Amino acid sequence: MPVPHPFLPDDPPVAFAHRGVHGEDSEAGENSFEAIGAAVDLGYRYVETDVHRTADGVVVALHDDTLDRTTDGEGAVAQRAWREIQRLTVHGGGRIPRLEELFDAFPDVRFNLDCKDPATVPDLITTLRTADVLDRVCVGSFHHRAVTALRDEFGDELCTATTSREVRLLLAAAAAPRSSRRALTFAINADCVQVPVRDGRTRIVTDRFVETCHDAGLPVHVWTINAREEMDELLDLGVDGLMTDRAVTLLEVLSQRDLWPDRDRT
Repeated sequence: MPVPHPFLPDDPPVAFAHRGVHGEDSEAGENSFEAIGAAVDLGYRYVETDVHRTADGVVVALHDDTLDRTTDGEGAVAQRAWREIQRLTVHGGGRIPRLEELFDAFPDVRFNLDCKDPATVPDLITTLRTADVLDRVCVGSFHHRAVTALRDEFGDELCTATTSREVRLLLAAAAAPRSSRRALTFAINADCVQVPVRDGRTRIVTDRFVETCHDAGLPVHVWTINAREEMDELLDLGVDGLMTDRAVTLLEVLSQRDLWPDRDRT
């Protein structure tokens, strides 16, 4: 079995602050520099954030392809230069950060990046190479070709999450006899599985799905889990990580199970 990527801890489960600490747990808006800082202050060492590129090729932490919902700006991110975007305020408080700025400001944090647009990939590649952070980054995307391009560029140096196609293979494997699963999962090139509990009416995260992933050497990270009861249910199933918008709640749940990591562990 291959050696796990350095991004992945030796002692799961992993607690991910989804878009930093925001909403009920913080005065900062989602994906803002301040939200990431609030996650670090709370003791999180894994942060999930989303990336887009500006018109002049700066990779920024933003979820939407437009500025309207999350900031006091408007229009497409890809049609605005960084000099314009850096002056905006995120709804809820805080400012939009450059990805490279986050790497520099929080050197002990591992970043789980959701690449929202394949057009961001060339600039993301440049940013990751310049920052020299491949040991503490994992990238996923709903766009199969975005992940494929990153794998082609970095190979095993970069941790990547399963694409939707790979998740379908894992679901098929989970439904098959255990003796047949290896043949179905052999072609998966991901380092970890990152999925929601459900996709529409289809339940993804079951005990058999988790078992199938573990048999293939793949840890399972589940998003976005905000209810205490669901956190406990998934941890009982043996998942390896939870992404949450309720950072304080997840901290409490893991602390009660004696699973909250030491603040000084990186």
